[in-house]
Amino acid sequence: FLYDADPSDMRATSDYGIALLRMGIVSPPDTKRATLDKAHSVLEAVARRNPLDKPNAMHKAWAEIELGDLYQALGERAAAARYYERGLSTSEAVQKMDPNDSTSERGLVIAAGELATEQIRSGNVSDALATVNKAVQLGIRVESTAPRDSVRIRSVGARAWQASGSVHAALARHERDESRRRELDASRDWYQRSMSEWRTLEPLQGFTSLYKREMDSTAAELAALDAEENTP
Repeated sequence: FLYDADPSDMRATSDYGIALLRMGIVSPPDTKRATLDKAHSVLEAVARRNPLDKPNAMHKAWAEIELGDLYQALGERAAAARYYERGLSTSEAVQKMDPNDSTSERGLVIAAGELATEQIRSGNVSDALATVNKAVQLGIRVESTAPRDSVRIRSVGARAWQASGSVHAALARHERDESRRRELDASRDWYQRSMSEWRTLEPLQGFTSLYKREMDSTAAELAALDAEENTP
């Protein structure tokens, strides 16, 4: 109602886009794409008017990653890569505004990992390694300054190591012989590093069910890697 009453009100417009995004996330398949597209369009319009609106930019990145996931699930790889790339770029822009913003840190890692995987599928190996390295470098930076008892901050590193493990596992599927072995070893090292960090965080206050699901996902990917290693 506020958006319709005054389309020039950027706060109301951004709030409308955020509401659409949250609605799109829980929408059934037949309306999800249209709702997420509308949310992204609204948030993007605000970003053009005020690129320094951090909450709007954070939600814009979220919408781009959700659209990437949607198109990836539909098998529309080019569209998925395009939205992951935009989500990564938007997350990087938020990081420039606020290097300690944990939401954009999470978005950057997720977008970088998914984009790198799509780049591997397209045969762009050097691009994929450069992309996932953005997540790794963020993880290194966060790890060097994060308080030992901060689950929220230190989870960024665990998530970044998992993303790198996933990318090297995908690379191994495109290699043979010694190159395949090298990528499998690299993947295992990153997954084990991620699991080590998750296990360190698990007993701490603030380790929610969301983090537990991420830790379990990493463990499952590591188990799948071990099974894949034994497959000729």
